[in-house]
Amino acid sequence: MPVWKRQNCVTITVPCAGDDVRWSSTLPLPPGGSAATVDPNMVGTWELFINPGRWIWRVAPSGTYELHSEAMDNTPSNAGTFSASNGHYTLHAISMTWDDAGTYKVQSPGVVIATGKLGTGTWKRIGGQATT
Repeated sequence: MPVWKRQNCVTITVPCAGDDVRWSSTLPLPPGGSAATVDPNMVGTWELFINPGRWIWRVAPSGTYELHSEAMDNTPSNAGTFSASNGHYTLHAISMTWDDAGTYKVQSPGVVIATGKLGTGTWKRIGGQATT
């Protein structure tokens, strides 16, 4: 017969754990970008579940973005320029050294599957159109 051990759970608070998608992000969107290069399906606030936690990514129609982590993964917050069209995207962080490019597929208005340097992730929309 198995012996069950009781485990104690600990709640850990991360800096952005209190995010409320009805309010603007804790990081402002940077200047720059080009509205002509952003697929309207990609504009909005998105989440990607990372075990444990999530990443929050806000894409503005102006061609800028900001991303922050609410996971215990030490991913630094970053912001920069973003373009997406015809299933391909490019991202350039201006707040740190990070460039990425890859493919994306809009599965539905609220689900995007993107593949880039870090692999493939399913992003789910948690907020409407971003504002600049």
